[in-house]
Amino acid sequence: RKPMPIAGTVFVTGCDSGMGFWTAALLADLGYTVFAGCFLDDSEAKLKAHCSEEKGGASRLTCLKLDVTSDKSVADAAAAVKKAVAPSTKKKGKGGDSSSGGLVGIINCAGVGFNGPASYFPMATYQRQMDVNFFGYVRVAQALMPLVRQGCKITKRRGRMVFTGTGGGVLTPVPPLLTAYMASKFAGEAFV
Repeated sequence: RKPMPIAGTVFVTGCDSGMGFWTAALLADLGYTVFAGCFLDDSEAKLKAHCSEEKGGASRLTCLKLDVTSDKSVADAAAAVKKAVAPSTKKKGKGGDSSSGGLVGIINCAGVGFNGPASYFPMATYQRQMDVNFFGYVRVAQALMPLVRQGCKITKRRGRMVFTGTGGGVLTPVPPLLTAYMASKFAGEAFV
C-alpha cells in the first residue's frame, strides 16, 4: 500500500503535556487540522507556542476543553468537531467537500498513573485510574467514531484510532506498585 496523503482532521486527547502535547503539535505542523483536547485552561497558549511559525501549525490547531471522564465534556467536544468538519456546499475540492477534510483519526493520549502498594491503595484511586485510562478512551472512541467513518468517505483515505500508553499489555509483568495503572492498560488492550 502507498502511504496515505496528509489530509483531514485528527482529534487528540491529553494535549496538556507529554504524548498528547507533542503529537498534536507535530500533526498540526505536518499539515493536519488538529483538535487538541486539553484538561487545563492554560494549555492552549503553550501548545500553540510550540508549533512551528514557519510551518503554520498553530493556525491548524484548535484546543477544546476536555475531561475524558465526563460524558457531557466529551459530547461537547464531539459536537464542536462535528460542526467544524460538516461538509460545506461552498467549497468543493478533490475527495469531497469539507473545510477541514473530515475527521480521519482519533489519538487517545489522556492518562494518569497512580502507584502504591495494592493492600493500601484506595478503591477511589483505582476507580479514577480506570475512568481516565480506560473508560475515557472508550467514551472518546464511541463519541467520535461516526465522524471518522464519515471523514474517510470525504477524504478517500483510511481512518485511524490510536490508544496510547506507556506499557501494560497482557504479556507485561505487573510491578507491585503499579496494579491500578496496569489494570487500566490491560482493559484498554482488551477493548482495542
